[in-house]
Formats: sequence, structure tokens, C-alpha cells
Amino acid sequence: MYTLRGRRGAAGQLKWGNMTDNSENAASRRTALASVGAFGAAGIASLFIGKANAATPTAAESANIKLVKDYMAAWIGPNPKLEDLVADLAENCFITINPGPPQPLVGRDTVKKVFEPLLALGEGFELQVTEAHALGPAVFIKRIDYTMKGGKRDDEGTEAVGLLIIENGKIKYWHDYVFTAHG
Repeated sequence: MYTLRGRRGAAGQLKWGNMTDNSENAASRRTALASVGAFGAAGIASLFIGKANAATPTAAESANIKLVKDYMAAWIGPNPKLEDLVADLAENCFITINPGPPQPLVGRDTVKKVFEPLLALGEGFELQVTEAHALGPAVFIKRIDYTMKGGKRDDEGTEAVGLLIIENGKIKYWHDYVFTAHG
């Protein structure tokens, strides 16, 4: 069972409150994931930086990039639909957001419970994907996320990079690293 509490910061970005997992060993899983995530992301990003301009993506890599870009596009516009936001996620997906909820979001039903209150925060989102590279089933994206209100950007934007692993045509693993307010 997961509970999420969020609030808006001074610049309008979502500030994660506490998200609790009632299962045992949650703290040790979080610690292990945070350690692996921090070092793993740097290593994986360096792979993409070196390979990004070295070769043309394969057909499978191009399909994976398209899937991820289409998924990010589902967030854009007024009132994104929850069902559209989970349709491309594997049933047993695993999502981490750093900084964000202290536990990973595991499973499509959990993701629905967390995304639903996010959709209530504004009238929509604008996600600008500025880079997308693939290496096999892994897709690395760099983007700027904006919250929209009244058809206009409601915040300065938040820069993020994501590493998404595609399995059987669905997003199985998604690790997001949020940097700073863009301005």
C-alpha cells in the first residue's frame, strides 16, 4: 500500500512529501536503489554520450525511442488522461524518481494511484524532449517539464533526464533524475 502527499513549492514545482510503503525492508530497498541509481545513472549516461553520435540507431532502437517520445507526448496538453499515461507501462513496471517518492513505484496500479493526484495539480503539462538516444532496449532522454495553467506555463520548468528500459513493447523500468528549475 502506497500513500503520496505532495505540495507545490514557491516556483510551482511539485514537492514530494512522504510516500509510505507498508512492506518490510522498504528502507533497505530504498538505500540500495539510491546507491545503485546514483552510480548506475552516471555510468549509463556516459555510454549514451559516447554512442549517441557514433552510429545510426537500429530499427528496434528507433522503435524504442518512438515509444518513449510518444509516451512523453501523452503528458502534453490540457487534462492528460490517466489511462493514456499508463497504457505504455508494463503491468509490473518499476519507476523511480530522484528526488521523489522514497520508494519505487512498482506495478501499473500503484503508478495510477500516484499519477492521479499529479494530474489534479494543473490543467496539463508540457514536456520538451531535447535529446533521445537508444542503446538496445535502453532509451536515455533529456527533457524540460512544465506545468500548465490557463493554457500557459505555470512554472519555470524542471530539467530531467530519464533512463527507460523497454521490454516487449512496454516501458518496464523508468528511472528519472530531476535536476533544477530551468530559467
